[in-house]
Amino acid sequence: MAVVTLDAAAWRELFPAFAEATDAQVGQWFALACMLVDNSDRSAVPYDPPARLQRQAVIDLVMCHLATLAGRGDTVGRVSSAGQGSVNTGMDYQAGAKNAAWWTQTQCGATAWQLLKPYRVGGAYFHGRC
Repeated sequence: MAVVTLDAAAWRELFPAFAEATDAQVGQWFALACMLVDNSDRSAVPYDPPARLQRQAVIDLVMCHLATLAGRGDTVGRVSSAGQGSVNTGMDYQAGAKNAAWWTQTQCGATAWQLLKPYRVGGAYFHGRC
């Protein structure tokens, strides 16, 4: 298997909401995404171009997730309540390795979480023929 390399222009084309992101920002999101999703030859998530591109798709989505979170500033978690008079917002964040709280804060993160389901530790994953 190969490793995914960053193509910032292609990523910006896939996610036009971040077209104005600098190369430094895109590079940082890629580096962080590769820490969250193993991008080595030993990765459980396949990447063998041109046929098996799962890892590329997941890394792209994780980068989108990170970019979206970065755009929110210091807000962490999902909105659990909102008000109108005197404007208030309640945030809920359930940290933990075994739940999807961090991932499901964004559409891209939720999609990545689902795509990573077969590769998460603890599940039964049988690759190839049964």
